[in-house]
Amino acid sequence: MQINRPTICNFVLDDDASVNGWTITKISPKPENAESLPFENGAYGLSIATYNDHGNHSEVFNYYIHFYNSVTEARFKEDPQEANIPP
Repeated sequence: MQINRPTICNFVLDDDASVNGWTITKISPKPENAESLPFENGAYGLSIATYNDHGNHSEVFNYYIHFYNSVTEARFKEDPQEANIPP
């Protein structure tokens, strides 16, 4: 199935995560030298939105979402599409 229009995907932290100091800082391509998907951070780092204009329908963007905890200063990145994208 081809998608002929832009898509926006939103990722939002739940209440417990935000109360405990977690924020979303950015996304980065996977692997690092791949093309990056445009994104925009929401207020206070509680959400992030990716934008795909689908200029090339065969493109697949793999990326990490980066998280930061302002209480513990912990950082980690997560692949939100893990096991979702065919090889």
